Amino acid sequence: MTELPTHTGWFWCRDRVATPGIVEIPMPYGGRWWADVLAPRVCVAFHAPSMSALAGLAALFGKAWRDTVIEDAPLPADSVAEGWAPAPVPEGWARLVVARGVRRWMPYPVDERVLPIDEAIGWHLAGHPEMAALALAPVANVLVDLIAAQQGGMLPQSACLDVEFAVTIAKDVLAESNPDRLDIEAAQDSGPAEPSLSDEDLSAVLADWAGRLFALEPVGALALRPEDSEPNRELIDLRSVAARILAWRGPEHRELRAVAVPNGIRVDSFLAEDVEPSDWEVTQLRVYAARRDTGEVLGSAPLVANGDATSTGLVSAHITLDPSADLESIVVGIGQDDIPARPRLDPAGQTLLDVDRRILGAWASHRLDQVGRGESSEQSEHGELAESAVGRSPAADHLLDAQTLLDFPASSDGVGRGEIDVLREVAGRRIALAQHLFGEDASKATAHHAPVDRPLLAEIVPGLPGLASFPSFRR
Repeated sequence: MTELPTHTGWFWCRDRVATPGIVEIPMPYGGRWWADVLAPRVCVAFHAPSMSALAGLAALFGKAWRDTVIEDAPLPADSVAEGWAPAPVPEGWARLVVARGVRRWMPYPVDERVLPIDEAIGWHLAGHPEMAALALAPVANVLVDLIAAQQGGMLPQSACLDVEFAVTIAKDVLAESNPDRLDIEAAQDSGPAEPSLSDEDLSAVLADWAGRLFALEPVGALALRPEDSEPNRELIDLRSVAARILAWRGPEHRELRAVAVPNGIRVDSFLAEDVEPSDWEVTQLRVYAARRDTGEVLGSAPLVANGDATSTGLVSAHITLDPSADLESIVVGIGQDDIPARPRLDPAGQTLLDVDRRILGAWASHRLDQVGRGESSEQSEHGELAESAVGRSPAADHLLDAQTLLDFPASSDGVGRGEIDVLREVAGRRIALAQHLFGEDASKATAHHAPVDRPLLAEIVPGLPGLASFPSFRR
């Protein structure tokens, strides 16, 4: 989760760490709860700043849960007691967690214009039509184009189902005289066009797209690119940077490169496709240099365009350092000024951020694999999951690497040994959970995982280049 601000009221957290893959869900009266994308029905933390907020959370978690919390702590308090843990939430809330998780953490291409439709579906399934309306209203024109794409046979069946559901939501939450609703109804009334692609063709297009993304990634040490083995290359801490800002080539790829220059170092990285140096999130990026043995920060500088960054995507930061600083003794990381969590630069933190990358990479590659499978992701008549159309997902490999990385010595500096043990325990639990869902234990999985595994509209649309003919999807 993101770093939690100073809080008042009732606060509970099972794991007590900021972790990539944890999603915040806002609730009435300022209440909040968090869930892991690996287990989207399970609350891992909650915060109720007032009794009203606690009552708002009780509408989801139940009166018995609220009574337990109040009986244990009549006045505001913090706790890690397992007795405060809420029961698993309904499936509709899980879909909302997935949608918000994809928005915050998915490193692969996602259509930002379509994401609000996925969130509207999640909010509606969770029983909050007012939030669904807030999410859907600004992107009604996008839904109109998706309706036309559906009628033209340009969307796979799973996406068509979500478009139809979004139309139903629009009619439920928007007034009859609302211009957006009228546009949606008019598009729906225009009737189907001649399908431009068969279901098999669509599946092949998505499988090819997902396969090309996987092909960019090294899997395991033997497949690393030469540049990833160069000295002074570092991984970004995913919790410190918004997703899809910097180029992603898998969790093993080291995105940052440091080189010595007069009076300090220069740190280079590359922006993701379609990200501009002038984008607000890019202007918030800052690179930090620290001592490799302790994590002590020595200096920082903003990440800015280097040369013709619009075409190359290259961005750089120049950090002034003491002339005695040795490049080999320095580690670099990148943060975002509007994200409270700073990059982990101490030795133990560096290992943990690598573990976090492997876990999140496994989740992301599993979801991309589901996009590539298309309709073949349904169970076969023998009850086993169909073979992926894009080949074996690297998810299992990422999890095996994460498990290996956990076996590291705790540093005597920086974070204390006790805290290191807690962090390792949390990471170990998440690895075990991920392995059950889509790792080495995936063969034991059954169809009950399907509702949250099913790709979002926003995950499917980037793999369909034919949609670029519609106004909403033109670059």
